[in-house]
Amino acid sequence: MTYSAISKKVNFLQSLHPENYQKFLDIEPLEPFSKSIIDYLSLISKEIFKNKSAKKYSDLLSFAFFCREANLNLLEKQFKGHKISRLGKGIIFHITPSNVPMNFAYSLVAGLLAGNSNLLKLPSKEFDQINIFISIIKKLSKEPNLSDVSKRVAFVKYDIIHKEITDRFSLDCDIRVIWGGDKSIRAIRKSNLNFHGTEIIFPDKYSFCVIHANTFLKDINKDVLIKNFYNDTYLFDQNACTSPHLIIWIGKEKKIENAKSIFWDKLHALVKNKYDLNAFSVFHKLTTFCDHSSKKKGIFLIPPKDNLIWRVKIEALDKSIENHRSNSGYFLEYDSLSLNEISNFTTKKFQTMSYYGFQLKELKSLVQTIRPKGIDRIVPVGRTMDFSLYWDGKDLINSFSRIIDIN
Repeated sequence: MTYSAISKKVNFLQSLHPENYQKFLDIEPLEPFSKSIIDYLSLISKEIFKNKSAKKYSDLLSFAFFCREANLNLLEKQFKGHKISRLGKGIIFHITPSNVPMNFAYSLVAGLLAGNSNLLKLPSKEFDQINIFISIIKKLSKEPNLSDVSKRVAFVKYDIIHKEITDRFSLDCDIRVIWGGDKSIRAIRKSNLNFHGTEIIFPDKYSFCVIHANTFLKDINKDVLIKNFYNDTYLFDQNACTSPHLIIWIGKEKKIENAKSIFWDKLHALVKNKYDLNAFSVFHKLTTFCDHSSKKKGIFLIPPKDNLIWRVKIEALDKSIENHRSNSGYFLEYDSLSLNEISNFTTKKFQTMSYYGFQLKELKSLVQTIRPKGIDRIVPVGRTMDFSLYWDGKDLINSFSRIIDIN
């Protein structure tokens, strides 16, 4: 199918039109962390901070914070030593999820920093954050001194049912990056890549949290942990792969029970004040619990105060845990004396382990001891949404660039 034909079914939001599509494909790659890219991204950061509407969205502000010049320079220093022998691979076709508004922007940043041109399929669902971001990109595209970078960024929207569009973009790209659920990835993979094209996928993952009960009881600033946990879970209705669905309490039985009582009471007060729960989410919690309890023994619903928080106590950890989750405040809970029990259930489907009350040396020792097949990130509670150029166990800069061996 010709590009002119598919263009009738695509909404082009930035710079990409039939008359200049070939020019987009022919853009030469850059070295990773080129100065022009760092300057461009830091300008985006400044524009977001200046935008009054952006102040309403914590995820947009977090993105701006990540793209600060100081942070990008720090990332460059960490990469230094590999830079000389690398160039971007060419064109990256990014297919991003519909339930995390700013995911596409981080994917774009990784693609640009690695030296590539980027074609991004945006979520069909409308998000104010995306509209604000696109308006800033359009503004910068009018600056003549930024044209070398602006031409490397193109956004499209189209209905995924139009497979012929995905076919065309997939054949033209050097890397196809897919963020999404397993079902979506299977459908997209029906579109072939060209022979030199590669694919990097970020499939649906499961995340959990470990809390040291005794440390929590001794903490004089418990509200900080509660707020951080709220940000990890309720800000995106537990829809992000990074959001914990299982809480593992570590400690002696009495300490754990005391810690739970305080933790959930404080969280409920915060959720009641800040969170809007819809009727569908309540129904989904109920059906999830009924399904879960019909398939697995040793599951108990702790009577909730209301529908804002559902706690489901489980008596055993096994590899079926990843299949049982809901959202909007639905948590499995398990009590343990040791972190080593994590080895009983972590599969390749596990992404982020957030923690509270543990030292780094304990966590490093844990990884060396149990050598889990899953778990790609271990971060403090409150930082599960923090983006890194190491994601799902992949080095994004190296994955998005190629080595030129010079002897």
